[in-house]
Amino acid sequence: MSNSVSRSFQRRIALALALGAIGLATGCASIPSRVWYNGQAMSSTWQYRDVLNGDRSPDKLRALYYQSDARLLGHRSVRYPYFGRW
Repeated sequence: MSNSVSRSFQRRIALALALGAIGLATGCASIPSRVWYNGQAMSSTWQYRDVLNGDRSPDKLRALYYQSDARLLGHRSVRYPYFGRW
């Protein structure tokens, strides 16, 4: 009986190792933090909300692409920026 238990246990371990190796090889197991920050920066812009509401103009998509930078995460994006005193 112990021989059949050990074989079953060995098969489970081998299957778990094979699935783990496949998961690591495909890149699905880890996503770099830079990707998370870029997505967070992109989803916090007004262009993202406009695209979600159906405005898929090339200018809007281009602006959305350039706003998906993690360095701009704290930057406040406004629709019509203030130009200062004239």
